[in-house]
Amino acid sequence: QHQAPAPPPTNNNNNNTNHHHHHRHHHHRNHNLPPCCPPLFTRSTRDPNANETNIEAPLATYFPRGCWTNADPRKNEPAPPPDSRYISLDDGSASPDFVRPTMYQLPTDRHVLRKAIGNGNGNGNGANHNHDCMAVLCTPMALPSLDHPPPPVGPVLGMHRGDDHDQNNNDHDHNTNDRPALPDPGPIGRVPVDYTTNRKAPPRCGSCNAYVNAFWSMSRCNFCHRSSSSRSNGQSQYGTKVGTVEYPVTGPYVTRTTSPPVQPHWIFCVDLTSPKALDYTDLILDRVWPAFYNDIVMPHVEITRGQHGKRIAEPRVAMVFVCSTGVYIPQKGPGGEHGPLSRDGFLVMPEIASGEAFSPLPLQEWSWSLPDEYNDLLHLWKSRIRPVLLPQLIEEKVKNYHHHTNANTNANANANANANANERRGGYSMSAGGAALQFLVDALEETGGRAVFWTWRRPNYGLGALVDRERLETGNHHSNQNNNNNNAGISLYVPLQDTTKVPHRDPNTKEAAEFYAKLGERCIQAKVALDIVVHTNPDVPQSFLDLATLGRLCETSSGRLIWIDKLPYGSSSTSTSTYTDVWKKAMLEEVMRPLYWSGWDAVFKIRCSKGLQVRGMLSSVGSLMAPSSLSGQEDEVEFSVVTPETCIAVTLEHRVGGLPSPNNNNNSSSSNNNFAYVQTALLYTNPWTGDRRVRVSTLAIRVTDTASNVLPSMDFGALAALQLRLNLPHSNYSSASRFTLDSNSNSGTVDPSSPDQIGDGLLTDARHGMLTAMHQVLTAHRTLSIENGTTPSLAPESLRHWPLFVTAAIKSPLLRPSIPRQGRQRRSSSLAPSPRGDERAYYMYHARKVSPACASLLVNPVLLDVNAASFEWKQTVTVSDATSNLKNSPVVRLPSPVPASVSNLAADGIYLLDACFVAYVWIGEEADECGNNNNNENDSSNNNSDDGLSDELRDKIYNGVQQLQLWSQVGREPKCLRPTASLPLVVVRKKTDVAQYQALLRWMILDGTTHNRDFESFCRSFSEEIRKKA
Repeated sequence: QHQAPAPPPTNNNNNNTNHHHHHRHHHHRNHNLPPCCPPLFTRSTRDPNANETNIEAPLATYFPRGCWTNADPRKNEPAPPPDSRYISLDDGSASPDFVRPTMYQLPTDRHVLRKAIGNGNGNGNGANHNHDCMAVLCTPMALPSLDHPPPPVGPVLGMHRGDDHDQNNNDHDHNTNDRPALPDPGPIGRVPVDYTTNRKAPPRCGSCNAYVNAFWSMSRCNFCHRSSSSRSNGQSQYGTKVGTVEYPVTGPYVTRTTSPPVQPHWIFCVDLTSPKALDYTDLILDRVWPAFYNDIVMPHVEITRGQHGKRIAEPRVAMVFVCSTGVYIPQKGPGGEHGPLSRDGFLVMPEIASGEAFSPLPLQEWSWSLPDEYNDLLHLWKSRIRPVLLPQLIEEKVKNYHHHTNANTNANANANANANANERRGGYSMSAGGAALQFLVDALEETGGRAVFWTWRRPNYGLGALVDRERLETGNHHSNQNNNNNNAGISLYVPLQDTTKVPHRDPNTKEAAEFYAKLGERCIQAKVALDIVVHTNPDVPQSFLDLATLGRLCETSSGRLIWIDKLPYGSSSTSTSTYTDVWKKAMLEEVMRPLYWSGWDAVFKIRCSKGLQVRGMLSSVGSLMAPSSLSGQEDEVEFSVVTPETCIAVTLEHRVGGLPSPNNNNNSSSSNNNFAYVQTALLYTNPWTGDRRVRVSTLAIRVTDTASNVLPSMDFGALAALQLRLNLPHSNYSSASRFTLDSNSNSGTVDPSSPDQIGDGLLTDARHGMLTAMHQVLTAHRTLSIENGTTPSLAPESLRHWPLFVTAAIKSPLLRPSIPRQGRQRRSSSLAPSPRGDERAYYMYHARKVSPACASLLVNPVLLDVNAASFEWKQTVTVSDATSNLKNSPVVRLPSPVPASVSNLAADGIYLLDACFVAYVWIGEEADECGNNNNNENDSSNNNSDDGLSDELRDKIYNGVQQLQLWSQVGREPKCLRPTASLPLVVVRKKTDVAQYQALLRWMILDGTTHNRDFESFCRSFSEEIRKKA
């Protein structure tokens, strides 16, 4: 599939290609082509004349209001790119951390908009999509409240830094204490809480209900432009001064009137059929629960007692186990091996095969309350349950268990042969994951909370059993069915929840679709977030996991799908402990990530000022409560929980008449016409105190009636995140962008290359949509350039990375065609397509919720030359001023990225490739031989690891990976988060690591493939099309 590359153009903005092994490409420099490698988060402080990133200068500070309220629009400054390191101060307009628009100058009406970004009527279906570039990306919980406990230094924020207190941190973290700790941003990284207002009626406009803000006055509301006073009798302490503020509320804002507020409970279920079930249990006992207690619970106890003088809502924790014979609940006792436990120590819920899985006792009867019962919890588990009872349970109910083949308990009628084969193989082959998930929801139904299910395979037995769609005759390997066959197969990346109204060949798929759809609805009602951890071994052939269906359940419940698949289980006695510690660290980072800061039982709303309205809400997470098709009605999205990861896209459109024309000639009251306003409101519950709050963010966006001002003001990070959502529609989107699987449709939505696959048209439409949107906008850019007499370019400076982003997306696992790998035997594991259905589903899951900071990274890799920079942490001096500490926040010295092409991988080079979910270390043949010779001369320099890397090189790579994990995060507050907290590292040598080398080659996005041209050819052809069109 990977073709010999044509030499790529050199990126004018990156000078690290001046090394001796890159000089052969200099004659290909072309100033008319866009950059051929992605920007790096440190570029805002980079010296353009240096190969290594200049990080000595303090970070710049951005003032959201001050940079855009100048009387002269030419002096206005756009916000820093979302994937850059910067500091934002709240001076009255919402920080881009909370609300980031795709345009920082909005056109006054539809006519100016069409002139600026083109007319979308040429997309083939008659729909006008020129509104889709006008949107905002909202991250309402990007930062915590001012009264929230300070951020910990431990594993909650993704890695151990500075004064690490985790005593389980082993050799792979040998330089932990050498790393500087990120500074606590203090009030800069917090949202003020206004306790002075009426809690039943926060200050709002009496006419349009907009909350007061820094642009609002008693004489005129900046949203409805009417003379109106606030509905609240009191004055707001912060509402008229800051861009984001929180109000404690009661009365009509409390939605759980018949039950108490959501509780911060956290329960686990481990699939006993997993080979690592005992390791998962040890991880929870030794790391997860201690980190939760030390870094989350105790700080909340201290801060709540100190500020409010009351006890927190004490969380409860528990762990249960599931296998084919039931859900096993360890019975709670006073602790010790002589505690009053039953003979086997477990209470059993046997309803696995049919009926409904439920908790036989209330949660408080089999869970432990923190902090009071923490010591009893660990004592009982470590003295008896883990060393004695759990191994006995696995031995009896899993290892030595065999089910009778004449008992037809699997819901899959057509797959009974497979089910019976599974039963004959014994308990290890039957995973009752569906029943486990239903049990967890039932256990938390009265209180709400978060549940984590640990497994290694799809649920294939009993309730919610999922068949192996990859092995069915109508799977991806066959495409000879009739295009109008209503019983056609369902693409592996399509969740079954989207197919409840589609005819199914197999009745089990329809039953499973209804099971998981109803379970998701139940999660929303009960405010239960489900996290599913899937841990697979990359060294063995992978069976179908159905991550699409499991991921949709996580989306609906506002939980997280965590797939650990790049880290080996451990292939030898010497490496097992090392590998185990690595994947345990990755799991710890992932499961702890959403716990530091979250809001439960949440409702998100957005309103626009006069002349604008919401076109559509695009959130794959949560549940849309109202369609946007009703004129004037505000959309709402309901969430079980919101975290700093929750990112919602909202498309905007002009109302009839558009926005008032701007007046830039004076500072009178008419200057309000210079801005349009967007206000978000998030109603949520603090689970630790039970307080109900509403968080309000107000953003002012400058208005222009000049079409040529629009594109230069665009924010590409926000646009990239929006394009991923728009071109991967979701059933939870507003009606304007909703996706449906209609097998009776004749609209050409089925991909001719795989006509039997319902949903494959989604890939074709996505590729076409991304190219069409870019073509439309860049054609308009060239037309405006010619009209204004300026030299036309392929893209304006603000969108210079768009062609690279589209190329990368089309060649990434997200959108590239699945091509069977070469193999000798039919249906052998070597014939598995690349990407497989699970891999594509995982990318789609993240693409629909990715933040602007990482939208490009999801598909566009970052390639770094390890020899081009020191990869050392910048040394800092701690001062008392929080702002100064942030401006000089520690960062690793990284080089500028190298264009991702095989031709840029020198034989004597070593490279670090960040592919979002995995980092590759590519070692050239000559570098490997040189390293081996040096190691033979001095064996003591390379005896600490099986990867064959020297200590010095390993430290450089380890520092680089840590900085890439942090991405653009500056302080200790977890914002601008990557899609996953962990970043597994894979060492690749061309001669010995053939499979890994092939996987790395697929990320060389500048090179040509079987289905796509190299980047330079693509840009030249695309530029010629635009030239002819314009």
